[in-house]
Amino acid sequence: MRVLIYGFSGKILGGIETFILNMNEHMSKETIFDYIIDGDKCVYQDRIKSNGGNVFFVPGVRKSPISYISKLWETLTERKKYGTNVLYMQMFSMANIIPAIFGRMLGYQVILHAHNNGLQSNSKLYTLIHLIGRGITKHMNIIRFANSKLSSDFMFGKNVKTELIYNAIDTNTFSFNTESRKSIREELFSCNNTVIGFVGRLSRQKNPVFMLQVYAEYNKLNPLSELWIVGEGELKEHMNQEINKLGILDSVKWLGRRSDVEKLMCGMDLLLQPSLFEGLGIVLIEAQACGLPCVSSKDVIPDDAVATNLITLIGLNKPLGIWARTIYNLVDHNNKTRLRMKKVIISNRYCINKEAIRLEKIIGNI
Repeated sequence: MRVLIYGFSGKILGGIETFILNMNEHMSKETIFDYIIDGDKCVYQDRIKSNGGNVFFVPGVRKSPISYISKLWETLTERKKYGTNVLYMQMFSMANIIPAIFGRMLGYQVILHAHNNGLQSNSKLYTLIHLIGRGITKHMNIIRFANSKLSSDFMFGKNVKTELIYNAIDTNTFSFNTESRKSIREELFSCNNTVIGFVGRLSRQKNPVFMLQVYAEYNKLNPLSELWIVGEGELKEHMNQEINKLGILDSVKWLGRRSDVEKLMCGMDLLLQPSLFEGLGIVLIEAQACGLPCVSSKDVIPDDAVATNLITLIGLNKPLGIWARTIYNLVDHNNKTRLRMKKVIISNRYCINKEAIRLEKIIGNI
């Protein structure tokens, strides 16, 4: 069974890209994911090919809309001739439903998978296009997935039939390990400091500038602390300016894109993720599996993501001082409790060994 994936960024390996790649790797060898990607490069192409998949590039829809439409139609038509029957779209908004329309015209079974409960842009035009797309797809014969009820309501509207697909993780990989903690803190010269972590794309959704402001307040309460920033994105330069403005340059460590996030989480003492919106927040699931306390945004994080008592939610309208004091009170260097959280995550259906097989069966029975 070959499935055609659409909706990824080829420029960066983000949370959703990682999630889908991981899910495919935990399915049987008979299920192969191919990918249509806007642009001309894919930083994780080797990983796709190692799983037996192919990558097909189309011009960016905004840069070359006519070329995009032509190449997209050509690619979908060709893959249909080769026997691919399922088009599985990863949706961050309904702003571009052209692939879904083309897919239905060509006889694909189209799946839309909602991953967000907000929009990256505040533009009124972008919001209008999203709402138009939602209205059109409401009348289409498609299958709808979502990673939370909030995502489903936002992307498809309320009371629309949706299959919940859990953002599952490899619980063995993200289990807390004392040796990993010791080695990564030695590697980063952080043995004696309290480590606050941030993991994610440096974009508006993740609210990283506010995160820096919160950390600066916490650093006043605990000068023997540092901030690890794991990720890349368009706001990095703006964040650098904010770091200098806040006077925390010596306390911040830029770690960039990493393949050892599980090890870094072992080395952290708390995860700070004050997102503006989240479909689910897979980083929070990973952190909970690692037994890592998390502070995130109230009324933003879906209930589905709160799988343990490790998550504390605070309103984004609350003063920075409340965020900082909460972090100060939550940090606990006694790591004994971190070792038993893997079982809790498994019981909440976030184990990828189970969820990947469930997704494979659902797609196979379409």
